[in-house]
Amino acid sequence: IKQPMLSIILGDAPFFTPELADYLFNPPETEFKGTPQLGVILEEVKEGLMVKEVVSGSLAERLGLKQNDLILELNHKKIEKISDLKLALTFLENVDGLTMKIKRNGREEILKYSNTK
Repeated sequence: IKQPMLSIILGDAPFFTPELADYLFNPPETEFKGTPQLGVILEEVKEGLMVKEVVSGSLAERLGLKQNDLILELNHKKIEKISDLKLALTFLENVDGLTMKIKRNGREEILKYSNTK
């Protein structure tokens, strides 16, 4: 028994003919603004991500991160590994309004970033 085949083509291709594919998706071009850089050196520990060093003048410094802080959440997304943080930053549309839940000296705190600080 032959299975029916579905063809989907992504992208702008003016030379495609109707019989070439069942669907043609041509999403609008968007500018990739890059992933925001926090400016920290991190270590993965049992409780989360430990801040080992904060780069002077960085987003992390403006946010209020300090050495030995534990990063627990970024914009309400749980952060357990460096890859979690990178993924959360990748999909961040704007750093203005960014919130980070941390643990400092045994107490949980919420840090908020605003461009107007």
